[in-house]
Amino acid sequence: MAADLFRFEGKCWSLMGTFGHEDYFADVQVKKGRDETKYLIAGREVYNFPDETDITLYLEAFECARDKASSEPTDVSLEQAIDSVEFKVEWKRKEYLRPAKVTSLHIARQPFAMRLGSFQMRKLWKGAISVESLGVPLSDHLIVSMTSKDGVRLARISGQVAH
Repeated sequence: MAADLFRFEGKCWSLMGTFGHEDYFADVQVKKGRDETKYLIAGREVYNFPDETDITLYLEAFECARDKASSEPTDVSLEQAIDSVEFKVEWKRKEYLRPAKVTSLHIARQPFAMRLGSFQMRKLWKGAISVESLGVPLSDHLIVSMTSKDGVRLARISGQVAH
């Protein structure tokens, strides 16, 4: 899934994610033809996502570069900021969006540190969302939106089975 950067509660944030059951998607081969795309597992054509799809989210908070010299204090803690957001999941086919049924949602309450190559991330929260995906074609995109409690969209990420 693509990443999205945004500003919220006096900090800069990054929302990143991955989706899928590893045992299902690890073996999917994508054959893109002139008129259609085929999805194969062990040489057999498959058409749909598994009955349920898992999404792993990573949310990072960091100081905005332009604010480092004169950062204005905020009385909202990062944990309070995380608690004040909502997530919405949708399936996208062409330009049409339809809601995905969320079967579970969990965002860790404590951040952790993680290293990506030579880049040290300081405040990183991990989240897990499961959505019902019975009958959803593998060609559909999965969209995750993050909004403030008052409905303002903060970030949106999208993913699809690799082409």
